[in-house]
Amino acid sequence: MVALCASGPAAADVASLVDQLRTREASVLVVATGEDADISLPSDVSEPLAPIVAVVRGQQLAYELALRIGLDPDSPAGLTKVTPT
Repeated sequence: MVALCASGPAAADVASLVDQLRTREASVLVVATGEDADISLPSDVSEPLAPIVAVVRGQQLAYELALRIGLDPDSPAGLTKVTPT
């Protein structure tokens, strides 16, 4: 499970949820600012821009996961050119 805990009004609730999940022995990857983050977000980004930064981290995570399971992110199965040239 991946938890996004960007700074803002929901940060405390997300942190509490992560604690509850880990108490139940769930594996949670935390994307957040601060030292407790598994994947860090910059702390100096304003709240309205935080989702953009988080999306980039999500894309980086998806890319690395694809590589680790042996997939080629630049050549996904079933993807063909719409217009043959």
